[in-house]
Amino acid sequence: MPIPAMAWALAAPAISKTVSSLGNYFNPVKYKKSGLEKDYLSELQRRSKEGVLTGGMQREIVSQTSRAANQMADVGKSQVQGNIVRSGLENSAVMHQSTAGIDAERIRRVAETARQISLKNQMSKVGAQDALGQYGMDETKRKYSMALKRRGDLTNAVNSAGSAVGSIAGELNNNWEKDGSGNWTRKDESIIELDGKQYVIIDGRVIEI
Repeated sequence: MPIPAMAWALAAPAISKTVSSLGNYFNPVKYKKSGLEKDYLSELQRRSKEGVLTGGMQREIVSQTSRAANQMADVGKSQVQGNIVRSGLENSAVMHQSTAGIDAERIRRVAETARQISLKNQMSKVGAQDALGQYGMDETKRKYSMALKRRGDLTNAVNSAGSAVGSIAGELNNNWEKDGSGNWTRKDESIIELDGKQYVIIDGRVIEI
């Protein structure tokens, strides 16, 4: 004879928990990156390789600085030459030395700008690489946490299944016995018959047999 319905009813909470835990184990919640997160990660990867400024952007900044420096140098040369000519020294070494100094300052300014851009860009690469490293560690922690949860779901399912089996076995051993025909019958006399069905009261609950 099949196991009595009442034994199944007593094990129902544990069975329900088993089903729920197995459902969580076989259908875990998957982490999905948002569009913003994907864009952020892509930008970090780009910056880690070429910095916040692309090669073209760096060349444009240096070019603009060079043009400005050239304009300033031309103005400076014109002023110096005008002063020297008025002093009657246009054919002297003073003219050459003065204009050479202006050219040297122009070159120094452009070179310093290029150096600063390169330094700052390198620092931005390091910052992006550090951020990528932190992102990787956070992702590893997230995956580890999800793996722990799956293992917990499986453990809960096994424990709940054991509780269900134990509940059914305990109910059968303690309160039921088989008659000569192999049918399960309650050992006690607390069975209530109503409308052709049998019920029993256990711990204040009315359970159909």
